[in-house]
Amino acid sequence: MKNKRRLKIQHWKLIAAGLMLYDAAAIAFFYFLGLWLRFDFQYSMISGEYLHSYAQFIPVYMVLSICFFWYMRMYRGIWRFAEFNELIRYASSSLIASVVHAVVITVWFGRMPFSYYIVGMVMQLLLVVGIRFSYRFYTQVMVKKTPESEVSPAKNVMIIGVGAAGRTVARELQQSDKINQTPSCIIDDNPNKWGRYVEGVPVAGGRDGIVGNAEKY
Repeated sequence: MKNKRRLKIQHWKLIAAGLMLYDAAAIAFFYFLGLWLRFDFQYSMISGEYLHSYAQFIPVYMVLSICFFWYMRMYRGIWRFAEFNELIRYASSSLIASVVHAVVITVWFGRMPFSYYIVGMVMQLLLVVGIRFSYRFYTQVMVKKTPESEVSPAKNVMIIGVGAAGRTVARELQQSDKINQTPSCIIDDNPNKWGRYVEGVPVAGGRDGIVGNAEKY
């Protein structure tokens, strides 16, 4: 048991180390891409002043970004369960880092071409945040592609309540590869929700219709 626990700890640390290297490489490359793009992808045309400012500041920015991302828990998430609030937090962290980058390099090292700021900021946001949710999307797709012959027929279940807990249960039943149950309908006493859908599951009616909807679904 202790050995298994150690392996799990090592696994997430290896993933965190890989993400750090990825972030550092992505940051360095895409800010340079913004500079390169400004001069039509001709390295010889890039001003020596711009190259000097980039070369001086980007190593510092890489270290600062990784430290900031660590503080914002971007290397300690469980990506399989990443949700919208994590997406917002990671995107905000990336944007804050990019703004700091723009201010510091402009004030202390010199003004860079406009494309340098925009391309670097946008690509950092897309790639740094996107890689963290790619596994989440991958697992969802793989669960849906599991051959029917490999699993026993799923059981239809009814969920009572359309609150936060009900939505979480519906989502987990649909996405989990460990639970062989399918949410077929939801019961809620609020008439305004009847006939509508939550996580793709119909809200069939109130508690008075539990028996009838159990037979129907």
